[in-house]
Amino acid sequence: MASQHTVSTQGPNRKGDWIRLGTVGKAHGLRGAFFVSDRDDPLPTSLKKIRVGDDPKNLKDARVSEIAWRSGRPVMSCSLYSDRTAAEVMIGQAVWGHVAELAWRSDQEFLWDEVIGIPIVDPDGEAFGTITSLYSNGPNTIMVVQGQSGKQLELPVVEAYVAMTRDQHQRWHIALVVPASTFDEMWS
Repeated sequence: MASQHTVSTQGPNRKGDWIRLGTVGKAHGLRGAFFVSDRDDPLPTSLKKIRVGDDPKNLKDARVSEIAWRSGRPVMSCSLYSDRTAAEVMIGQAVWGHVAELAWRSDQEFLWDEVIGIPIVDPDGEAFGTITSLYSNGPNTIMVVQGQSGKQLELPVVEAYVAMTRDQHQRWHIALVVPASTFDEMWS
């Protein structure tokens, strides 16, 4: 299985059918393009419209005119900003994409809210814990797992530790690929 790519959809990162893709970052060029900060992977090229802003009652709708990858970071231009100055005024504002326009590779990508509450089993199929939340530490997504004892463990979503598969109903199943004892001293 390929590496898992995730999109945060927990709490303030999802508003109905709109998912927070990142934030307006530093301007790129003179024509209103900007880096999308708080993101370490490319933007989906299927994205045709976005919303920008932090207040759900005052989000600004925009057409996406270009999505690119520059200097190892995602770049976007949209109908809201025609020049560098306009883009710079919006630095720090959230960028939202509609879930219907996001082309997920269902075997490689998941939304955070899809796996919260999912149990994790060890390689023998025994209960290991339940995912209570997720966060990004930069290079990895981290699952916060609550064990049977009530203690918690922060588990990186990497192939070396977990295997994630979907069943015929598109529900996730998550299993450790290493012995549960690997994490014995990491519970808190």
